[in-house]
Amino acid sequence: LSSNQSISNNTHTKVQFDTERFDTDNCYDNSTNYRFTPTVAGKYYIFAIVEVGLGASEIQFVQASIYKNGSQYKQQQQDHRNNNGLEFSVPIDSILTLNGSTDYVEIYAKGFTTGSNPNIISTVQATSFGAYRIGS
Repeated sequence: LSSNQSISNNTHTKVQFDTERFDTDNCYDNSTNYRFTPTVAGKYYIFAIVEVGLGASEIQFVQASIYKNGSQYKQQQQDHRNNNGLEFSVPIDSILTLNGSTDYVEIYAKGFTTGSNPNIISTVQATSFGAYRIGS
């Protein structure tokens, strides 16, 4: 992310990864749909880490999700309702079979706070996404 992304409290929101380090096959759309659509069929390792925070001790719950073709495929969460914090990172990964033409992958995040709407934190150490083919 080039800057923090504001999200609605307790709502699944697509992470708008708008900066690329490298994309050898031009499979990631970093300006419109924010999705990975590989052009070669196969098994892909998908990974992400999402950090959600407010800058105040109000974050209680953070969830990261991998979506395939618009539906939630896998989720990972951290629940800190008894130990609120400033920011929480949630890593997620999975191996998906993608057809190389119409299948796509997106990353979503959700944060729950007792205060105002949370942010997805933009530093690359906090929030990042990647994918690569591991086989046919």
